[in-house]
Amino acid sequence: MDLRHLRYFVAVAENGSFTRAAEQLGIEQPPLSQQIKQLENELGVLLFQRLTRGVRLTDIGLVLLDQARALLGMQRQFLSTARGLARGEKGHIRVG
Repeated sequence: MDLRHLRYFVAVAENGSFTRAAEQLGIEQPPLSQQIKQLENELGVLLFQRLTRGVRLTDIGLVLLDQARALLGMQRQFLSTARGLARGEKGHIRVG
């Protein structure tokens, strides 16, 4: 599993639709559906109930959504810290 799968999972959950999530992510809907199916297969759980119009999170999906958001938040923080360090904006310098 990679973080891309988590971004896709969160986007579908927040949009309630593969189509709207794909538009938001700037990708086509069929590959998005395939990626979510791949994530579900890897985890061994169903994350969404597929409805006639849209999707609904399963109970398991509801629990995992908060954790996925937390992991993505940690990724953003990590990237921000790394970029700040690269620019010399963060860190400590001791002059003695």
